[in-house]
Amino acid sequence: MKVEQLAYFIEVCRSKSMSTASERCHVTQQTISASIKSLEQEFGVVLLDRTNRGVELTEAGEVFFEESEHILNLSH
Repeated sequence: MKVEQLAYFIEVCRSKSMSTASERCHVTQQTISASIKSLEQEFGVVLLDRTNRGVELTEAGEVFFEESEHILNLSH
């Protein structure tokens, strides 16, 4: 897990959109998507439910979001 992955995940959670997160993070949507898929594979859980209208946090995603914010705040 990399700090960038947490930052991307947090931005997706806040914006509820991978495309909006990619714009705000100045990376491609594919980078955001691959980063989140990597986190999901690393931890063996689905973090986001992807829909045509955006994304929603799963139960595991909600916990991971809270912890990610805490970790990112500690690193700054």
